[in-house]
Amino acid sequence: MPVPESQRIDDYEEFSYRFTHDTQKIEGASLTKKETYELLRFNLTPAQKPESDMLEAKIHHQIFTDMARKPPPRALT
Repeated sequence: MPVPESQRIDDYEEFSYRFTHDTQKIEGASLTKKETYELLRFNLTPAQKPESDMLEAKIHHQIFTDMARKPPPRALT
C-alpha cells in the first residue's frame, strides 16, 4: 500500500530535524533534540544557549532542505 503524501511530508520533516540535530551534535553544538526541533519548527530560541549553535542549526537545516528539494542531476550523454 502506498504511503499517503501527508505522511511522507511528516516523515521527511521529522527526519530533517533529527538529522540537523545529530549532525550539529557531532560538531559540538549544545542544543538538545527538543530545542533543535522547537527552533526549526516554531522559531523558539532556547535560553542560555550560544547564538552560534542556533544560527548553525538554522543554516544546516536550510541547506539540507534545499538540497533535498533539488531534482537529481541529469546524466551526461
